[in-house]
This record gives sequence, structure tokens and C-alpha cells, in this order.
Amino acid sequence: MVGRWFGYYLNSYKDNFLAQELVKEDLVSAYTQFCWNGLYDFMMAEILKSFSFGKKKKKALELVEEYKNKLNIKNDFRKLDKKLSLFKPLLFLLFGYFSYWNEFLKMFGLKEINISKKEIVLEMIKIQKKNIYKNNLE
Repeated sequence: MVGRWFGYYLNSYKDNFLAQELVKEDLVSAYTQFCWNGLYDFMMAEILKSFSFGKKKKKALELVEEYKNKLNIKNDFRKLDKKLSLFKPLLFLLFGYFSYWNEFLKMFGLKEINISKKEIVLEMIKIQKKNIYKNNLE
């Protein structure tokens, strides 16, 4: 169990790092990496972590923090919501809203920017296809 949530944490912070790198070049891709890929990995890690106990859990958490620090992660997912929900972003999407958009802009020091829903959805599909491809290589 520890290995599973440990991997989710590492993936979430890798996506967070990618978002930091992309935010100046490609805002849509950065948002998608951060608020969809990274946030979902982070939430899965948080859920699975709650089922783990003992020394392995403590050591894994220390390694996650070390990895996060090496990547110089400035925007922690914990700042988004005290009650993270796996379904909230999906429900918002069904009604045509993108969850955490304003929070994302604030965390990355950006001013109010409007982007089309079509751009976000197309980017989500593109990134998920890349993830599926990479996961099948491993």
C-alpha cells in the first residue's frame, strides 16, 4: 500500500513542477497539469495514505518531502481546499466550470485571464493520451 500512495505523491509533485515550468509558456497546459493530473494524484495519495501505518509510512513521507523540496515546489495542493474531493472537479466540469481556476491563477501570481472551455478540454484529452501512452511503456 505504501508504494502505491508514494508513487501518487511523486507523480503529483512532478505534475506540479511541470506546471511551474509551463505557466509562462502555455497556461492551458500548466492548469491541466496542476489542477487535473497533479491534483488527482495528490488526492489519491492522501486517500491511500490514510490506510497505511508504521515505519514504512514515516520513511515514505520523509522521502516525499525531500523530493518535493528538490523540485522546489512552491504551490502546495493543500492550499486549494481543506476538504479535497475527487468528484468536485468532475461535477464542476459537467456544468461547464473549471474548478480551482481562480486559485490556480492566484497561486501562480497571474492576473485574471479568460480561456475557452474548449481549449481546456482539448488539453485535458491531449495530456491524458500522453499519460496513457507513458503508463503503457512502463
